Amino acid sequence: MKAKHSYVGKKQKKERNLGKPIVISILILLAVVGMFVGSKVFIVRNSEEFSLDKISFYYFYVEKSNLQDNDALLSKNNKIIIVNGRNRTVELIDIPNTTYIYSKNLEVGTSNPRDFSILFAELIGLKPDFVYFLPQREEFFKKTGVNSMDDFIVNYGRRGLKFTDYFVLGSQVSSMRPESNITESSLAKLYYGLGTYSLRGHDIPMLTKAPLKITVGNRVYLRSYIDEDRLEDLVKELEK
Repeated sequence: MKAKHSYVGKKQKKERNLGKPIVISILILLAVVGMFVGSKVFIVRNSEEFSLDKISFYYFYVEKSNLQDNDALLSKNNKIIIVNGRNRTVELIDIPNTTYIYSKNLEVGTSNPRDFSILFAELIGLKPDFVYFLPQREEFFKKTGVNSMDDFIVNYGRRGLKFTDYFVLGSQVSSMRPESNITESSLAKLYYGLGTYSLRGHDIPMLTKAPLKITVGNRVYLRSYIDEDRLEDLVKELEK
């Protein structure tokens, strides 16, 4: 009578042999993903633009295409955000679209964002290490989960920079190109600053409470002149 052969042992051994390559493949995959994630975070946080001992100046401006009439000029504001890691503060300054700087012959609503950013920094005696200009664009707000500039500040003031942000920074930056010079590292620093440092709001001193109406031909222009003699008060507030 022939003896019966059992194949159970061979089957289990074969399954164990198949299991090893699968486990190794998973470990390799996890290692690759970990390296990618680690390098992404490392590159952003070790960039000079993320450096917390540097002063970063962000100018969120309303694009000219959204300023077709005086109602739009009055209802939309630009926003300056200054992240100062040295003082551990974030300065918030509203810039009405009707703002006019007499000494610079500069009207905010029609000026080049880059020029305005640099000239305004000079006007308040600030020497930022980095200056950025960013359009207040609906696509960017959607990607950050907000509806407006005020929502943006409130939202990131609460949450700050999260781990998941590192993987969407590129998309958010792209949504403002080519009208912005913002980078992934500088945007990450903005999120970090809003969520970590003290937020301080400031008003620009104006000569009049309401914009002046200037009529040229059949058109009415609105202008809010900065009281440049009182700008020293703003400078002192920023230095505290």
